[in-house]
Amino acid sequence: MKQLILISVILLHTLFLSFAQDDTLRKSKISKTWITLSGNREIKGLLYQTNDSSVQITNSFLKEDLLSGKYQITGISYNNISIIETWNINRLYKGVFLGAVGGTITGAVIGFSKGYSPGYSLSYSTAYSIMFGTLGLLGGTLIGAVVSSNSIKIPINGSIDNFNRHKRRLKKYSYIH
Repeated sequence: MKQLILISVILLHTLFLSFAQDDTLRKSKISKTWITLSGNREIKGLLYQTNDSSVQITNSFLKEDLLSGKYQITGISYNNISIIETWNINRLYKGVFLGAVGGTITGAVIGFSKGYSPGYSLSYSTAYSIMFGTLGLLGGTLIGAVVSSNSIKIPINGSIDNFNRHKRRLKKYSYIH
């Protein structure tokens, strides 16, 4: 009886711990940001937070600095911003992965259809499929890397309408959402 009570207490305790809230700051992605001001001056850093009419940018890209508080925040109003340009390394990884998978599948299908003939065995078309799939993997990886390596440019041009139109995108790239 004592074992049954102990097991049920452990299970209930584990159940309550599984509903604990995750720390959103530890999961936030770091996006390098360049903000071009109206006088063609550029500020580089991390897009920290997007407010109602301004953005905050930090001088550090390291997650350890952000978690320990070793950074400085600069607030920039919308009317001083010309263009916000952002780039995230995870976007590159995702593009490379999707390009590799797409290229492999496309190459394998093309190779299978090229090597398939009713008179030959299935291993002949499988060899073509592997050969073209490998070429597709290389080509798809290269295309995915080139396509996803571009930065995202958000034009503000000192307009509150442009800022409000792109506010959701800016919050997506902000460290604190």
